[in-house]
Amino acid sequence: MSDSPHARLAALADPLAAPADQLPRLRKLLETLLRADYKRRKAPFGNLFQAIGGTCYSLELPSALRDQLQDLRVAANLVLHESYLGTAAEVAAGFGAVAALLQVIAGEPYTGPWPPQPTELAELAEAAASPAATSAAPARAALSADPRAVWRVQVLHADLPTGVITVEMSTPADGRPVGPFQLELPAAYEGLLLAAAALHPALNLIGPVELPGNRVRPRRVVLEPDYLISVTTLAECAQRDGTYGELALLKAFLPDETSRSLVVGNLVNRLLDEEVSHAAQQVVGRQAQVAAAVALLRAATPAAEPQPVASPAPAADFDLEHFLTKKLFRAEPLTLSTLPEFQTRNGVPELLDDLRRHHRTLRQAQRQGFAAQSRTGYQQQPLRLVDCFLEPTFLSATYGLQGRLDLLHESPTGYDLVELKSSVKVPTAEPWTNHAAQAQLYRLLLESVFGADGETAGRGRTSILYSNAADDQPAVRPVIQNQDFVDQLLAARNQLVGTELQLARATTPSQVKKLLLPVLQPNLAALPSFGR
Repeated sequence: MSDSPHARLAALADPLAAPADQLPRLRKLLETLLRADYKRRKAPFGNLFQAIGGTCYSLELPSALRDQLQDLRVAANLVLHESYLGTAAEVAAGFGAVAALLQVIAGEPYTGPWPPQPTELAELAEAAASPAATSAAPARAALSADPRAVWRVQVLHADLPTGVITVEMSTPADGRPVGPFQLELPAAYEGLLLAAAALHPALNLIGPVELPGNRVRPRRVVLEPDYLISVTTLAECAQRDGTYGELALLKAFLPDETSRSLVVGNLVNRLLDEEVSHAAQQVVGRQAQVAAAVALLRAATPAAEPQPVASPAPAADFDLEHFLTKKLFRAEPLTLSTLPEFQTRNGVPELLDDLRRHHRTLRQAQRQGFAAQSRTGYQQQPLRLVDCFLEPTFLSATYGLQGRLDLLHESPTGYDLVELKSSVKVPTAEPWTNHAAQAQLYRLLLESVFGADGETAGRGRTSILYSNAADDQPAVRPVIQNQDFVDQLLAARNQLVGTELQLARATTPSQVKKLLLPVLQPNLAALPSFGR
């Protein structure tokens, strides 16, 4: 496919694509066009909001077009940052605005396909209500498809030469296909074919869309969703050059090793726990003081003469030095006693200095809040420790995942995820790939539990907090929602589950050897450190 702007825009006209997928891609194409215009004019590109206004002013475009482009930017930001699902009307309006801008910048009108317009959607919906409108079946399916719907199906047959997978509903239900139907795999999940042929497994079809010819195309596919995989395990499969499910299998055969960085990481997590626990205890203590004071006044003062209640003493900050001198050794007694790095003369003093530095970063991030001066709409919100939940555990029966977050913060916009990392090396810009993968999967877990909209939604910010960041580095890094990346991670999960289930069913040494080939003959040069 051509990479020209016209071809990229045509690819976004798919009537079956979800708005949550189309809006960010339209935004990306819009930014590409604006950057090209700024480069042509040799003007500095600031941010997308300014660029829309600058280009519209320079090219003397109508204010209505500028407003439509800004609306597209806002809708796409909501999808990326707050799990907003988007609407078909927003896609149609944004598509038209980008097409109009493309004609002005490129000097060539767009003549390719268009997504359904709002009027067409209304007409198709009306036609879908009529039983006689059989010719509109594809449009009806697209309109009725719910991106959050989940169908559980059983694989009946997988034909390797043709790539055709035949499935049927595990439990019949109204509005679902009756009898076997063909499954059309999305491109990101085509690797599922081999496991489907070998295992005839159960699948979760997420966001299924019925197509002509007794076919169904889902947005995502999850192999054996009852088989739960840890988010941490799956995140290790994500590397800068790709996502590989066999890395998790390989790591399972590596011996566990204790290192200084691992110990420091555990202790930094302990510091975060102590901070949050201390804040909660202070709140409970203040409430008890107020209750006791009120009770004493009521006992000593007539009801007709109310007296003011003295304010409780201000809350004391967490005492780091007390923790280091009184609790540190209890937290990691065996490690601190046996690890060679701590047996030198300067071993423990250097550890204490490191912990003090990490704690300063934690305290600063807590007071400052989330990423400031962001150009992506990423809001800044201070962390209130009393609104934090430590290491909540979630599991998803939809995606076959389980995980324990470092910190869940309840804010006015929803639930904010904070994943704490004490890495020796801190990235200069975007979070490390495996860290971003972990945060993406935690957000997916949360949305699977709470839903992606409504008052109890999974909306909120997702962040990596690097406690080892230097003074001139931002400690909190936003993790922007990336649906394609999530698809890669889920495909790696399917690969891992398929391999483990085939290992469990293997009956000959040759079968086991074939399945364990990545472990028996690993590519040591490409082997990641796995956080060691």
